[in-house]
Amino acid sequence: MLGGRVRGSEQRMAIPDQIIRALMEPRCHCEWEVKHSKAGSTSRNNMSLMNTSLALNSTFDLPLNESFDLSFWLGNEIKTEYTLCRNEFVLHFNDSKLILQSQENQDYIEKKCHQTRAMQRLFLIISVSVGVPANIIALVALSTLKPRSIGLFYIALLTAADLAALVMRCWDFLMATFHVDTHKYICGLRATLVNFFPTLANWLLVLIVFERFYALRFPFSKAVHFTFDRARLLVSIVALLLFSYNASRIFTYGESVRGFCKEKHQSIKNITGTIDRILLFYFPLILIFIFVALVAHGLYLAQQTRERIFSSASFQQAPAGGGHGDAERSIEDNRQTRQGSEQPLNEHTSHMLRKQRRNERSLTIMMFSAAIFFVVMILPLIIVLNTKPHIEMGVAEMNYKFNLILTQGLSLLTHAANFFLYFLTCRRLRRHLWKLLRLGKIRKLSIANEEAEMTKMSRVPESEMAAACEN
Repeated sequence: MLGGRVRGSEQRMAIPDQIIRALMEPRCHCEWEVKHSKAGSTSRNNMSLMNTSLALNSTFDLPLNESFDLSFWLGNEIKTEYTLCRNEFVLHFNDSKLILQSQENQDYIEKKCHQTRAMQRLFLIISVSVGVPANIIALVALSTLKPRSIGLFYIALLTAADLAALVMRCWDFLMATFHVDTHKYICGLRATLVNFFPTLANWLLVLIVFERFYALRFPFSKAVHFTFDRARLLVSIVALLLFSYNASRIFTYGESVRGFCKEKHQSIKNITGTIDRILLFYFPLILIFIFVALVAHGLYLAQQTRERIFSSASFQQAPAGGGHGDAERSIEDNRQTRQGSEQPLNEHTSHMLRKQRRNERSLTIMMFSAAIFFVVMILPLIIVLNTKPHIEMGVAEMNYKFNLILTQGLSLLTHAANFFLYFLTCRRLRRHLWKLLRLGKIRKLSIANEEAEMTKMSRVPESEMAAACEN
């Protein structure tokens, strides 16, 4: 049986489990036998904390032939009092308050809360300390990689968005940790940027997958229709739409309280929360699933086509001799002469085509790895968001918050791990980064050698200086 304690007085009482569950689940209307003291009769009524039909002098019939007076809490509101990780759900009446949780549950909630806070800090520290320098290195490497393509352009933008998302998440965490309160417009701008960059990063991944699908499905028209200007226009439109939606928080947020920013009205918070989940998780995940499936199907069809071509070419044989010796020899000589003149051009063209195919293949592998990693890390968060407990207080809520922070930490890792996916799956990018590192070392060595030469030339031998002093 859960216990209730009254602070501010010597009164102690035991609250039945049924009443506790009814109080902690206000949206559930439970049936109870209610004994009206005046009428002396027993009837069955629907009772809940939010909408009660009981009179102020109503009492519950308890199993042990005892009566529990409800007159002191009917019409009151359950309040949550926080002290770090110590939260108590209480009903205030007169100068006292009734704690609606047992000591065992309070200890469990406090322990789980400390674990949740430690896990949140751990995920943030790992993501920022690893992701920020990794994304900076990846951004430098991608921006200097030649030849440029639309796929690399989108990947570079994704790297920049991941970097900005990590920086903004770190800034938001520090503001909340040190209880830095700001004006409502600053708070709204902070919420706008914190939500904008992760959403933009997810939609940039959608554009990367779409570009790979278009390049595979329409390889000849891609160079004509999917130009750099149109790629920039497309990403600009997406970014503008996402920022316009998130910028509405500037006007809907109030002043921060102890470093936390919240919506002014609960109804607006519910609406924006639903739209945020749709734009941040559901739509990108569905589109990535569709385009990845189409790309995989296109690669499968292309592989089958190549196998048919190679198998049919292997059965073709040249004619072996004939009765027209001189004519055949002259035709063969002309064919060999023509092939000899075209051989350098064909070798150069085939080399360029092979290089282009390798680059396209590496971009496709990078796309697949980033998309699969995104899906694996985001799916647990979507599952947790759709399993929110009906009881919004107590042990159930604390367990939900623990799972929510865990899955949010996994989703945060998607902004930090893309660097490693790029360099593990793209040999060209690894070579380019190694070349940049070697070039930096060579420049440092050359600068050091030049400084050594200048120092050596500026020095005067000691013998010459002594001779000059004697004269």
